[in-house]
Amino acid sequence: RADIWVLAALQGASGSQPNGGPDNREFAMDWIGRPTCDDPNLNLATGCVENSCTQTRGPDRALPSPNLDTHELLAYFSTEFGFDDRDTVAIMGAHTLGTLARENSGYDGTNGWVGNVNSLANGYYDSLVGGSSVDSPVDELMNANNWEQVYIDNTALTTPNRWEWERGTNRFVMINSDMSLVRSLTGEIGAEGGVSGCQFKCNGNNCPLPACPHAPETLDIAAEYKFNNALWVEDFESAFKMMLETGQYDTSGTCVSPPCVAGDIFERRNLRGLNN
Repeated sequence: RADIWVLAALQGASGSQPNGGPDNREFAMDWIGRPTCDDPNLNLATGCVENSCTQTRGPDRALPSPNLDTHELLAYFSTEFGFDDRDTVAIMGAHTLGTLARENSGYDGTNGWVGNVNSLANGYYDSLVGGSSVDSPVDELMNANNWEQVYIDNTALTTPNRWEWERGTNRFVMINSDMSLVRSLTGEIGAEGGVSGCQFKCNGNNCPLPACPHAPETLDIAAEYKFNNALWVEDFESAFKMMLETGQYDTSGTCVSPPCVAGDIFERRNLRGLNN
């Protein structure tokens, strides 16, 4: 069953690419043989049998906080998946797909992050990075379309109150962890996600707050992806597969002719949330 979920994820990514797009990739499934967490033949010591597992759902996993600054975001993906900075920036581009629902997360993003919620392309980075080329100076890369913080009061719901970043009349949405790819928010994020000491950008002398400084570890990578969709799709596929292959089975061998059968279970992976 675990293999079926992975296959569905890969096919979803593949099928979300623009029809006939020149940068499209196959998103082939390289490994099979993942353990199913509720298999009664597996030993509890392996961590594969968990009380939350049933035939219709896998184990519960805490999601990372939506309010991570750049260092926390990079640390989370490094710890959980072995990602480097480039892998992390690439995987965040998955937010080009889907929407945000107040009843689920508290965020009000019915039009998603970039509007075209069913298309896997690099519009996410285009919304966060300015400039005219990847070689543009930092101040031009920071001069993207403006984003402003908006408070979402969810007291009538069961979800937390949120601060989100919105842009345009269509109300495209970013969360702080998205912004941390291009802005350094260290020490600026409050309990509900409000950023009180800086704003996305400031053009002129009458800004109520200074512009947040750029994120030096990740802004240049995001800029590469803004101006090169083929590069992003290639790196995204690599990071996505790395994420899907992180688990309790051994994929350290060479897979010459996919799909290959994963090796023995060798470690417990239990994803943790960073809630700082």
